[in-house]
Amino acid sequence: MKLRYKFNLLALGVLFAVGIAISIAGVFTIERLAYRMNSKLMEAEVVKVLEDLHSAHKVLTESGVASVDSYVRRAQVDILDKYRDFRFGRSGRIEIVAEPGSRQLLPQLAMEQNPDIIYHEIAAQGAQGLWEHYHGKKAFFHYHASFPAWNWVVLMSVDVDEMLVERNAFLFQVALILLGGLAVGLLIFAWFARTIAAPVQQLSEAALAISHGDWEKSLPQSNAVDEVGDLTRAFSQMSEHLLTAHSDLEKQAKALQNTNTRLHLEITEHQQTQQDIFHLNQELEQRVLQRTSQLKAANQELEAFSYSVSHDLRAPLRSIDGFSQALLDDYGEVLDVDGREFLRRVRAASQRMAQLIDDLLYLSRITRGEMVRQPVDLSSIAELVAQELQQNEPQRQVEILVQPEIMADGDPRLLRVVLENLLGNAWKFTGRCEQGRIEFGLEKNRSMADDTPPAERVYYVRDNGAGFDPAYAEKLFGVFQRLHRVDEFPGTGIGLATVQRIIHRHGGQVWADGAVGQGATFFFTL
Repeated sequence: MKLRYKFNLLALGVLFAVGIAISIAGVFTIERLAYRMNSKLMEAEVVKVLEDLHSAHKVLTESGVASVDSYVRRAQVDILDKYRDFRFGRSGRIEIVAEPGSRQLLPQLAMEQNPDIIYHEIAAQGAQGLWEHYHGKKAFFHYHASFPAWNWVVLMSVDVDEMLVERNAFLFQVALILLGGLAVGLLIFAWFARTIAAPVQQLSEAALAISHGDWEKSLPQSNAVDEVGDLTRAFSQMSEHLLTAHSDLEKQAKALQNTNTRLHLEITEHQQTQQDIFHLNQELEQRVLQRTSQLKAANQELEAFSYSVSHDLRAPLRSIDGFSQALLDDYGEVLDVDGREFLRRVRAASQRMAQLIDDLLYLSRITRGEMVRQPVDLSSIAELVAQELQQNEPQRQVEILVQPEIMADGDPRLLRVVLENLLGNAWKFTGRCEQGRIEFGLEKNRSMADDTPPAERVYYVRDNGAGFDPAYAEKLFGVFQRLHRVDEFPGTGIGLATVQRIIHRHGGQVWADGAVGQGATFFFTL
């Protein structure tokens, strides 16, 4: 017989023993379930009797004869007649008895039981309860409940043997299975020890001797046709080969020694190389620190330049605007129509120049500011921006749709600037529509172009406004680049450039799609 069959038989014996253990556990489970189920059934029967008693007492009370003995006796007799022949199973029965000391004319407990003990248990359990009582060698389960209105006690008794008859039958079957399994297990154990354990022990002793250098140790011989016999013969052949290989190993040890010497030299060279790399890294870090300090100095100079530009340019512009306004106010009547128009153009140009300076400074701050990434609810930001737009121009009829629960990872302050510019542009370019429509949402697996891989999450702002010519789409995000005249739609051409720089700082892309008179859609990723 093959070794795998022997192990299969062994596993079968173990499983058989486990099954017996599970069966024994099942005996106790069945016993607990039997007790629990029968106690619930007993309680239900007693509750049913109590419901009949309450119903009878309620009828007497509602009829106003609850204190008339003749009516009460008649109702009590009806209840007693109804449950006189009641049986629960083979041994269970219901008895309605008077509480101790009551003057109710009821049949007493059966003489074969001890009334004093039962009344004592009823008093100990209270108004209701489940308890066990032994009468001689027989055990009974009792469940009682009181009916105080008539000083009655409803008592139900069931023989314990009847409750556990299924348990006893199952226990007998398990005992037979246990004895049979024990006998089979002993046989399997003896057979396993003789055919498998003894040869394996001999092989273990021989292997231990060889591991200590005893090559003359006699090896066990086996004529078995199973895996143990094959293993014994293979072990003998292996020991012969090991003896031959031992001499070869001594030769190889010398070769390994020479190899170790060469490896030591290579390791020394490798360590020297690592030291050189370490020095180079230190030099690189020093250069990075120098470049960082230079970059900080350049940023400081740029900030100083921006501050100087913002103040040095604004002062002349304010003078131009102020004096032009003064000319209009003080000498407007002296000037002709063309003169006044020229002054208005001067004021408009100076104000536009001031706005351009402010936008350039804002774009510079956006580019240099520190970015703090965190989870951002873009839907909430879009709704706030939409509310601000509607509050500023409540007369406009624009439907703004915001897809809920759109989350992103980025700088909340910068992403709000993105949405303010994109939604603000959509609001501006739908100004000539009778019923404007603006939508903010999220698309998945959308690509920027046919030759680019799709992005997993693409955010978009779509409108049905003036749109643009797709041939000039690349100019949309340039500084001061505009596709519409100022008198058509106001602006400086800085907003989309700001959006592009913020999106690039987040490692994303931004692009647009649209047509003249058919609206526009701006997409961006993060």
